[in-house]
Amino acid sequence: MSGLLDAEQAAELLNVPVSFVRQETRAERMPFVAIGARYKRYEAGALEAWWKSRRRGPQPTERREA
Repeated sequence: MSGLLDAEQAAELLNVPVSFVRQETRAERMPFVAIGARYKRYEAGALEAWWKSRRRGPQPTERREA
């Protein structure tokens, strides 16, 4: 996906219900772009950075070549 996503597309990307995206947006707990006072849009790259920052527990390690 490229460009800005709507709430349904953001929910599909995150594999969560649309209601979760709207709830987190209203609470300003996830990144969004405000288009005027009514419309909210999402950037796929910003959402990926957001979900990666929320990881808990053991983290995957990067393999280093010897």
